[in-house]
Amino acid sequence: MAQGQKHEPTDETRAKVRSLVAVGVPQDDVAKILEVSAPTLRKHYREQLDVAKAEANAQVAGALFRIATTPGRQQVTAAIFWLKCQAGWRDRDPVQTHVHASADSATAQTLLASLKEVKDYVPDDEDRAFLESLDARAGDLDPERN
Repeated sequence: MAQGQKHEPTDETRAKVRSLVAVGVPQDDVAKILEVSAPTLRKHYREQLDVAKAEANAQVAGALFRIATTPGRQQVTAAIFWLKCQAGWRDRDPVQTHVHASADSATAQTLLASLKEVKDYVPDDEDRAFLESLDARAGDLDPERN
């Protein structure tokens, strides 16, 4: 765009801004792509800048939630990620993990019970190996047996 020429948004440029912002392109780069200054971008495309990222995040969160709540190979990873981001769960320090082994066992047993209650849950080989390792360790970590 020639210097001094006033920028006029179109449906096409609005859609372009919305799609670029939705996939994470920084605002400065969006402005370069449109050949406008960052202040001009913010002035004319405020709604697209504000809404596109939120809509994209909501769409990804929905997809992640579906994976986390649907039995399959990716369920455990997606569920852990969701719980860390949305429920405030966190990894323990190695020292805390050793000291709080019985708490880990209770958490593992709760997860195991929840997985068994999921309708039509059929564990794959990876899930079976994980469940067997939990069952094998459960006796070692049971505070009533130690």
